[in-house]
Amino acid sequence: QRQPQQQRQQQHQQQLQQQQHQQPPQLQEQPQQQQQQLQELHQQQQQQLQCQERRQQQQQQQLQCEERRQQQRRQRQEQHQEQQQLPQ
Repeated sequence: QRQPQQQRQQQHQQQLQQQQHQQPPQLQEQPQQQQQQLQELHQQQQQQLQCQERRQQQQQQQLQCEERRQQQRRQRQEQHQEQQQLPQ
């Protein structure tokens, strides 16, 4: 569901850029406004990217969490074995 949105934004960016090129050089204020819009769009895209990255990081953290749990289990098993081997 996320991709169509990004594509729409890119199309929008292209339209804005085309408008910039078509404008005569006398109109200097408007292109700046459009550049701002472009930058805002860019920021939105970056935020979406960051959002994806965050989700990926969360997944990685979950994985690390799982790994740690497994390691702890292993350690417990090893400790248990060691205790059994000790002479009483």
